[in-house]
Amino acid sequence: MKILILNSMGRSGTTMLQDAISTEYNLSNLGEYLRGDYDEKLKHLASTNDWVCKYFVEYGDSRNHLDDISFINPDLIVVNYRNDLIEQYLSFQISLCNDKWNSTDKLSYSSFEISDLPNSIDSFFHSIILFKNIIAALKNVYTIEQVSYEEISTGKIPVSILKHPPVFNTVKQNTMLEKINLVKNYNQVKDYWDDKNYEYHFFNT
Repeated sequence: MKILILNSMGRSGTTMLQDAISTEYNLSNLGEYLRGDYDEKLKHLASTNDWVCKYFVEYGDSRNHLDDISFINPDLIVVNYRNDLIEQYLSFQISLCNDKWNSTDKLSYSSFEISDLPNSIDSFFHSIILFKNIIAALKNVYTIEQVSYEEISTGKIPVSILKHPPVFNTVKQNTMLEKINLVKNYNQVKDYWDDKNYEYHFFNT
């Protein structure tokens, strides 16, 4: 069985989800296997079985992701997203600046200013739009499952993905208020977000 977890840019509970799927289905957990030496690793995934692997839309830059995914030919595609987009963006920036990504312990973080505004926000939304377009196209070819960070973090993963309640080792690092306090120029972030009329939620329901 080959399971591909599709994501835009991380900070969506992807590691927790991958660990849980690997345990439930007894699959090799390949992590972010596709970083570096992309073409050779694509060939390896296409020719092997019994794995779960992350696939971020940033892989391969401007390549045709639909062709790459079709080449891998996974048995199951799990779309993983975070519905709160501004919290996802802040989480990514905080992890990037502090070089701290996942942990089983509560970590300490240094406050900072996001220096590459507004480019980093525009790039984030470019990734989100690309991600949504890929999802829409995949639905015409594959049966896909979807799960949000919000579902993962509360243990409410659909039974179509996991039959048994997951046990997670990683710890949520920062609340939204803590994220806001860590980003010194958060008001600048929010003002630009609003000026561009960017969405706050992946699915506006």
